[in-house]
Amino acid sequence: MNNTVILTIKKILFKHIPYAVSLAFHPLMMPTLGIFILFNSGTYISFLPVEFKRSVYLIVAICTIGIPLVFIPFYIYRKIIVSTQMDTRQERIIPLIVTTVLFYAAFYILNNHNIPQVITLFLLGSTFGVLGTLLFSIKWKISAHMVGLGGIVGLIVACSLLMHSDMILYLIIFLFLSGIVASARLLLNSHSPFQVYAGFFLGFLIMVSTLFIL
Repeated sequence: MNNTVILTIKKILFKHIPYAVSLAFHPLMMPTLGIFILFNSGTYISFLPVEFKRSVYLIVAICTIGIPLVFIPFYIYRKIIVSTQMDTRQERIIPLIVTTVLFYAAFYILNNHNIPQVITLFLLGSTFGVLGTLLFSIKWKISAHMVGLGGIVGLIVACSLLMHSDMILYLIIFLFLSGIVASARLLLNSHSPFQVYAGFFLGFLIMVSTLFIL
């Protein structure tokens, strides 16, 4: 095996795959993913009308994925960010402010309709997670990916306890995925191990606290 092949394999293993994993589990995907889990939790929420579920998916996806992505070309044009990776904490500040507002918009819209409280509280917890990431990013670079996944694990744990639902399979899957994403972020040299751990536990604690206390 020549050096070119070895270098190509290393590039795939240590750059391309970690990048694909980071993209697949981007923090913006977490609210929609959390809604999917709730709608397939085996609780009464699973039996809500299909039209209702579609409306919730649409509102959440537009506010937390669609509109934030539309802003990216503007950020680049105005030199607010250098690339979509937002490698420095300074690049993250304005996008995180906008994302916090948009996450709250999803919560606000659904909270003004006849929506199960666990859904609106999950969105509120997601908003707090982005806000927490923003506050940390002022002085320190915490892993937004792991904040998002910590929030998902927090949602699963809280729902298991509050709604007495057997969600052990979801818990195993997302703990495993959290490890995979954490490894991807480390391989890309995007974060230190402590930033990754801190992000996960911040997201977990915020979501559990929101669902249990509010």
